[in-house]
Amino acid sequence: MSTVPPHDASGPPALQPAALTDSLRRTVMATVVFVDLVGYAAHSAAHQVMLKTRFNELLAKAVRGVDDSSRIIMGTNEGAAICFLGDPEEALESALLMRDLVLHKYRGALLLRLGLHLGPVRLLSDGNERLTMVGDGVNVAQRIMDFALVNQIVVSRAYHEVISRITDNLAPAFRHLGPHLDKHLRSHDIYAVVEPQASRVLPPSERSEFDRTAPQRALVSTLTPEIAEEVESDLARLIGPMARVLVKKAVFRVNSAAALRELLAVSIQDRAARDAFVSSKPRPVPPRS
Repeated sequence: MSTVPPHDASGPPALQPAALTDSLRRTVMATVVFVDLVGYAAHSAAHQVMLKTRFNELLAKAVRGVDDSSRIIMGTNEGAAICFLGDPEEALESALLMRDLVLHKYRGALLLRLGLHLGPVRLLSDGNERLTMVGDGVNVAQRIMDFALVNQIVVSRAYHEVISRITDNLAPAFRHLGPHLDKHLRSHDIYAVVEPQASRVLPPSERSEFDRTAPQRALVSTLTPEIAEEVESDLARLIGPMARVLVKKAVFRVNSAAALRELLAVSIQDRAARDAFVSSKPRPVPPRS
């Protein structure tokens, strides 16, 4: 298991918010955005300092609307890795903002490649109130980024499956690029985020399996706040703090506990844990005294 390179002095801060202490040394599900500065290593040391300064300004703008307690930024040798512990949509919104700023404000002064993946990460403290991230979620995000073209955002299937189930409309659209082999010969099924002007002329995106099979919500739902809370608790034990956001977004899309569990199961990567989560029955509510 490899780690993100240590935070460097020129990179953005990765301080440890108090709200993240519960996730320390736990493996949780998170969305990781891996960003590289294209051509960074080819520049002189002085030019690299200028690029990193502009890049850090760009990062600060991209995550300004995201609560400090739900994201961590780690500097890498040629960019950054951003871990989003909450809403997966915030990761996409931040990546889109970075791309738009590069295209319309920096206009060639910065060139990026961006990769998004939803997977397991472990947060560790280095003893100086700084956090580091390790785990397959970080490693895969970097591999996904490697497939991106200049100023392109590419996402993994794991991320696409979750985001497509918690949003009504996929905007911007995703274009399926199919499986790609990384340098370790591991296959990754990837999607490209389509340019805004291109998405207007593309045919409608293929609907997800959930869209094809989900029943229309009945007028009377068997879901209660207690059942939703129980599902959230079960999911949180498996994936961490992201569970709260996913349940909050998913609860209005289904009309039973079984359907809610089925919808959320895509966020659980371990097959045995996923099957157990889906098959779990609501616990009986004790009678009121």
